[in-house]
Amino acid sequence: MTLKSRLLNVARAELLFATRRLREAARWRAEEKPKEQAEAQARLNDPQETLRRYYANLELPLGAPLQDVKSAYRRLMRRYHPDLHANNPNNAEAATQLARELRIAYEGLLNHLEKQP
Repeated sequence: MTLKSRLLNVARAELLFATRRLREAARWRAEEKPKEQAEAQARLNDPQETLRRYYANLELPLGAPLQDVKSAYRRLMRRYHPDLHANNPNNAEAATQLARELRIAYEGLLNHLEKQP
């Protein structure tokens, strides 16, 4: 057996091994994906998790009062308002998405805090 044929056999064996591992990983991911999606959906539907996300979006500690929520929203919108980033299309798109997320968080926290006695 020549060195060339030996190297070719080693490379072929390595490729077969890598292909098997990729197939096994794909099979494992396909089996795990529904479980992970169900867990992620459950986390998204959890009201406490939603409130945590809203507070985090507004860069506030969990349980901050209404006045802090309003001031944080104004501060962040002054910094990230889409009109301030209109000259750069990439930044404008990111600022628009961020402003949308800030607005959702602000309105969600307003609704939550105004319902509290």
